[in-house]
Amino acid sequence: MKYTPRRPRLLLSMLMAVAGACAHADTATVTAVAIAPAGGVSVIDRGTLIPATVQGSRVDHVTASALSPTQLPAGISPGLRVVTTTGMTADWDAVTRAPLTTAINKGDVLLASFRARCEKSMTGEAAVQFAFERAGEPYNKSAFVRFSVREHWTVFHVPFTADDNYTPGQAHATFHLGFNGQAVDLADLTVVNYRNTQSLADLPRTDINYAGRDADAPWRDQANARIEQHRKADLQLTVVDAAGQPVAGAAVQLQQTAHAFAFGTAISVRGLLDQSPDGERYRETLKADFNAGVFENAMKWNNHGLATDAEIATALDWLDHAAIPMRGHVLVWPGWRWLPQSIKALENDPAALKAAAQARVTDTATRYAGRLVDWDVINEPFDNHDLMDILGKDVMVDWFALAQAADPNAQRYLNDWGILTTGGRDSAHQQHYEDTARHLIDHGAPITGLGMQGHFAGTLTSPRDAWAILDRFAQFNLPIKITELDIDLEDPILQADYMRDLLTAAFAHEAVHGVTVWGFWAKRHWRATAAHYDENWNRRPVGDAWKTLTQKTWWTHESGTTDAQGTLTLRGFKGQHTLTVTHADGRKATQSVTVQDGDGPLTVTLPSP
Repeated sequence: MKYTPRRPRLLLSMLMAVAGACAHADTATVTAVAIAPAGGVSVIDRGTLIPATVQGSRVDHVTASALSPTQLPAGISPGLRVVTTTGMTADWDAVTRAPLTTAINKGDVLLASFRARCEKSMTGEAAVQFAFERAGEPYNKSAFVRFSVREHWTVFHVPFTADDNYTPGQAHATFHLGFNGQAVDLADLTVVNYRNTQSLADLPRTDINYAGRDADAPWRDQANARIEQHRKADLQLTVVDAAGQPVAGAAVQLQQTAHAFAFGTAISVRGLLDQSPDGERYRETLKADFNAGVFENAMKWNNHGLATDAEIATALDWLDHAAIPMRGHVLVWPGWRWLPQSIKALENDPAALKAAAQARVTDTATRYAGRLVDWDVINEPFDNHDLMDILGKDVMVDWFALAQAADPNAQRYLNDWGILTTGGRDSAHQQHYEDTARHLIDHGAPITGLGMQGHFAGTLTSPRDAWAILDRFAQFNLPIKITELDIDLEDPILQADYMRDLLTAAFAHEAVHGVTVWGFWAKRHWRATAAHYDENWNRRPVGDAWKTLTQKTWWTHESGTTDAQGTLTLRGFKGQHTLTVTHADGRKATQSVTVQDGDGPLTVTLPSP
C-alpha cells in the first residue's frame, strides 16, 4: 500500500531530541526520566519491527537489515538498520511499522519507548521521525515526533494520548526514515497503555535543551558588552544658533529608522506579487519585519518554473521601491539533482559542461547587475560537487572571477549548511568549508563573504559554541552572514528562546554582517512549523522574539540636553536615524543622520526666532 501523507492532527506537541548530546559540556543537552512506571499493558511488543518491511515511494533507495547481537546494547534484541541513499524526497519515502496488537480507547494515556543511534550520516546525525497513527486514511496521528540521533544508543520516550478507539491492526507505530544519506539503527520499541492510571505529566519524556538558555547564563553579559562595542557608535553634535553661537539646554532626540545590520528573509516571488488579501499582508509584513531579502528559489539555475524573468524583474522593482536590498541565490549549485537535465546531459563532455557553467554565471550575474548586494556564487559544495568532480576544484575560482566581472559591485559568497548546526559538532563539514574557502583565497578567487545557512531542527548549538565556530571562520577576515535561518521545533517556547539566543549570539559577533531567516509565513515556507506567522497571520512566539530584538531591544531611542558649550554625545545602534533638536523657545531642527564608526562631530543649526 502506498503511504499517503496527511497533515497530522497533533494531540502531542512534537518533541525534538538528540542522542549523545551530553558528550560536549556546552552544547545541546537531553533531559529524560529513564524509568517508565509499572502497571501498564503492552500494546506493541518488542521485536515487532523485526523482520521489517520498509515501505514508501522510494524503496529502491532504501535497504533494511537485522542487527547482529554485537551491534546491539547488552541484553537488547532484536534490532534493525535502515540505510537510505540521497534519493529521498520526503520523510515518508521510507517507513517501517509495528502494528497495534491490543485494543486501545480514545483518551488512553500511552508511552512509546525505543532505542536509536546514528550509524552513518553526512552530518553526524540521523533523523528519525516517530508516529503513532491510524493504519490507513486519513492517517490521524496521536503522536508525531522527530528526533535527531547521534552515534550512541539512546532511549527515547514519547508520552501521548490516543486520539480514537482502535482495535488490533487499526493503528500502528511507524518510523519515517526518508532522510537522505544516513544509516540509523532502531531497537527495543514498546508501546504501553496506562489508560487513566497515569497522566502525561507523570510519564518520562525525552526533551531537548541547550546550554546557555538560563536567564542568568554568563554569556548574556558578554554578548551585551560585545553588542555595545561592535553594534553601536557615538554621535557627537554641537547645536548652534543662526549666528553660530552654541545653544545650551537644547533638547535632543535620536530615533532610529533603519539598521545597518541586515535582518533579512527569504521571499517568494509569487507570494510577493500575489494580489489577494494574503499577498497584501505578505508585502506589509515583509516591510514591517525585515530590512533585507533573498529570493528563496526563483534565481536558482533549475527553478522548476517558480518564477519567470518578468516576474523576478517586477518583484525587484517593488523591493527597490521598498528599500529592501536583495541577495542573489544562487549562481552555481553544483550537484546533478539541482541542475537542469540539459546540463546533466553534458556529463561526458567536460569542455561543453565547463562552458555551460561559465555561461550560467556570466549571463545570470549580468542580467541582475546593479540590482543585488550579494551573490551566493557556490552553494553547498560539501555534498554537491558533481561539477567539480569532472571539471576540477579550480573551476570554482573561475566562477567567482566571472561573477566579479559581470557584477563587480555585488559581494560574492561561499554558502553551505552544517557549519553552525548539528550542535556545532559537524567537524567534517566545517573542515571542508574551511578548506574550500582557503583554496579559493589561495588560488586568487575574488571571494568577499562566507555564508552559513542555519537550518536547525533536532540539535541546537549553544551560543558559546556558535561563537567558537564564528571565531574559527573570522580568521579569513571576510564578512559572515547567516543566510538561511529557521528553527523547526514544535515547542513554541523553546523555539522562541532559541531564536532569541542564536540571534543575540550572531549580532554580538563582530564578523557577522547579517542574518536572513528562510521565510516568515507558514503558507510560503518550506518548513511551516518554523515560520514566524501561522497560516492565518497570527504571529508566533518565535516571530515575537525576532521582532522584539530587531525593532525594540536593538533600536535607538536616545535623548539628552546640550551642555553650556552646546555639545552632546549620544550613542546609538549603527544605521539611519532621525535627529530632532528643540530649543527652549520651541524652535526645532530635524534631519536624517547616519550613526557609524569614524564620523566626526556634527553641527546642527537652529533656525532664527
